[in-house]
Amino acid sequence: MLFSSAYATMIGFLPPLITERTAAISDEMNHNCIFNAIALARPAQKSVYGHLDLDELEQQLAAAARTCARDRRDRWRVQHARRSCPARSYPRDHRCP
Repeated sequence: MLFSSAYATMIGFLPPLITERTAAISDEMNHNCIFNAIALARPAQKSVYGHLDLDELEQQLAAAARTCARDRRDRWRVQHARRSCPARSYPRDHRCP
């Protein structure tokens, strides 16, 4: 598939993957197109964690495991690429996985 923009990519890519059993967990610094795609998909649970706050992410993953489907395929963490973020939003020594 070829999409004309990041917005079109997220709107076309995420909603088919997200079901009524999915927990969608997103970094607060994600681009608005990711938030819009998640909202369009209507997951069972939506949550946003503080930028690079891995402790908060772990808490939200645990909550999603308790309240949403037990199948790991129904829990999504959405993160966009570092190069599309302002450099100042990441610690100098941060490395993307």
